[in-house]
Amino acid sequence: MLPLPKGISGFGEVEGNRIELDEFKRICYHLMIVFQFQGFELIDTYSGNYYIGKLMRAGNNRDIFILMNQCYPILSFADEYEYGNINFVEESTIAEYLSNLEYRLTSIEGDQITNYKVITLEKLNVSLSDSLIEGLHKEEKKQIDYWRPSKVKDIIFNNWD
Repeated sequence: MLPLPKGISGFGEVEGNRIELDEFKRICYHLMIVFQFQGFELIDTYSGNYYIGKLMRAGNNRDIFILMNQCYPILSFADEYEYGNINFVEESTIAEYLSNLEYRLTSIEGDQITNYKVITLEKLNVSLSDSLIEGLHKEEKKQIDYWRPSKVKDIIFNNWD
């Protein structure tokens, strides 16, 4: 796995512009229409470095949560979420659709990442190593020393304050 990019934790400078809430909402409403979800609800995280929303399915079908890092267009899915407690899951059909999008649902400036990346469960659960965090800012490394995350998911989708 490649080293984590600077600023991914929400601390220190980000290479390019941060992800705006409007872009997250656009992608969620877009997915709601394409995959015929019945609704979308934005969930407030207060101190998280990610946005989260619930895509609602009809009937007894389970809803899914979509998470997007606020610094990079990295997404993941969960079937359960209770403030900071996330049960990540694979949503292969939606992940494939997002991976095949050749554009972002926002205007892009400069050297920003130009497409969405869905991170797999396997990569989310990779144990942290020095090589994965070597390129992070000093501020991020201080937070890592304080919060003691053990896996990649603990940095990409954190609730540090």
